[in-house]
Amino acid sequence: MRPGTRLRLEAVKPFFSLIPDEKKEIYDMGGFDGIIACELKKKRPKANITVVDIDKNGLQKAKNKGLNTISSSVLSLPIEDNSADLVLALDLIEHIKEDSLAIKEISRVLKNGGKLILSTPKENGVVFPLISKKRSEEINRGWGHVRRGYKLEELENIFS
Repeated sequence: MRPGTRLRLEAVKPFFSLIPDEKKEIYDMGGFDGIIACELKKKRPKANITVVDIDKNGLQKAKNKGLNTISSSVLSLPIEDNSADLVLALDLIEHIKEDSLAIKEISRVLKNGGKLILSTPKENGVVFPLISKKRSEEINRGWGHVRRGYKLEELENIFS
């Protein structure tokens, strides 16, 4: 498992117990290979979990794990309005120039009372211990980040 995926999984696991054990429509936006979705499926087997990503290689890996997949950008989701009980968007929006459009599109597919679990780097980006700031910035750019992270106020503005 990739180190970043391990960190995201450990961060989101406590929320799994808050999801009722019943049939729910759950989308993992930018879920790549479905590792986190697969772990959620083990805890909530009745849920209909779909991984949404633009990376076809990652989606094939998710499909091989028995997960539903949709090849799509989060900016234009082929998902019905008000159909999702839960959306995961873990370390996704820092990769998208039109971040507010992505949040609007996620909001469109969420049911009234639906939940979004979102993570993103804070304003100075992902910092790696024992690595220089310059090297950390190179790694972040290599991961396709279009911004280094967010201030709390910036996230509040996107969601308002």
